[in-house]
Amino acid sequence: MSSPLIDVGYRYATQYFELDGMNIEFEFNFAGGYISPDFVKVYYMNEEEELIVVDSSAIVFESANKLRIEEAATKPITYKLLIRRETPKDYPLVSWVDGETLNEKTLEKNTKQAVNGLAELVDYFADVIATLED
Repeated sequence: MSSPLIDVGYRYATQYFELDGMNIEFEFNFAGGYISPDFVKVYYMNEEEELIVVDSSAIVFESANKLRIEEAATKPITYKLLIRRETPKDYPLVSWVDGETLNEKTLEKNTKQAVNGLAELVDYFADVIATLED
């Protein structure tokens, strides 16, 4: 199995796209998918590798794994587009109360949040390591 810490350029939850001044549709795929479209974030990366948030109103989900971003055609071709899964790590998506019956759906969501969060952190560390190696 591939790993972002071993395979240069491989990421679980992050994809980079070169901008060409024409393309406005971007197909992406995350290992394990995503829990909610709200957790799919998009950024432009400029020449200094600074991230610029793409406003959510500019992003159209054409399908579960395809985004349309009209303004991408107007950005410099020196920019990259970054699509990243950012699952919340500061609060549980599912909460239980004592005596409540656990069910498959809530357990799956809870587990998926933990696994996705860990994969996203591995991507982050792989990006940091890649930056240090440059």
